[in-house]
Amino acid sequence: MMEEIPNPTPLMILGMSYSEQMLLLKSRVIRESMSMWTYIEFSKWPPVGCEFHYTPSEHFSQINYSIDVNRLPSFSKESTGYEMFCKQHRDTSNKVLLDEKSWKQSADLCIRALDAMIREWHGIVYQLKKEHEEMVSGSVVKLNRTTFHICDYLSILANDDMGGNIDEIVVIAGKFKASDVSHPLIKVPKSVINFVMVNLDYLFMFYGLWGNNSELPITLLPPKSNMPCANKIMKMKEYPLMQRGKQQCLRFRFFKVDSIDLSFRNIGLCETNML
Repeated sequence: MMEEIPNPTPLMILGMSYSEQMLLLKSRVIRESMSMWTYIEFSKWPPVGCEFHYTPSEHFSQINYSIDVNRLPSFSKESTGYEMFCKQHRDTSNKVLLDEKSWKQSADLCIRALDAMIREWHGIVYQLKKEHEEMVSGSVVKLNRTTFHICDYLSILANDDMGGNIDEIVVIAGKFKASDVSHPLIKVPKSVINFVMVNLDYLFMFYGLWGNNSELPITLLPPKSNMPCANKIMKMKEYPLMQRGKQQCLRFRFFKVDSIDLSFRNIGLCETNML
């Protein structure tokens, strides 16, 4: 018999090594007599992760995911953002709206504002349109907020600007759909929003994917018309599966912890739609 591991806190699991997480996975499967799986992100760049599955009959399997960076749209913090900005407005304006120096200054201010928005909860905190009641430890708790990944925030802004149906771009089901929320809890200056709206694709790639340490999965498909590079990334077969893995990793970390924690992080069923 394997020695049973005391149930660690979500924060403790976050700091566990690969072997410690595998031992915890096996211990839980034996204790609960049910199959379980989790996901470990080994590298954010290049993107590498792995699903680990274990059954009560002690069958162990793993599914490796990696993305060849040569398949990803190329970009760099120093140049690509301004180049994309110029290209986007070349057909809609007789002159570039910002020179390169002004663009970089605006980009720095924008990143600082986004950093402040996601710092505490790893994502954008939204107000729910309708108060949600959750049973926690035998008591009813009212929930009026949830979080979305910064990349989902960008996709929501793009979709709203286009007037599309936000529920039609859901890739991975969360506790709440984007249509269930009203507005971000932290108000962003209009100047920042204006900059975001003309740099959505660049901010998704540089800042949203690789420029922050959010633990949340990306759940929405960016609109192709104004976020073509982001749309291409999310349509790669492996990448949505890696996001599903991040979702399951959170569910594993918060196993038998008050569900309010998962609700706030917007973690729901692990369902990946066909893209």
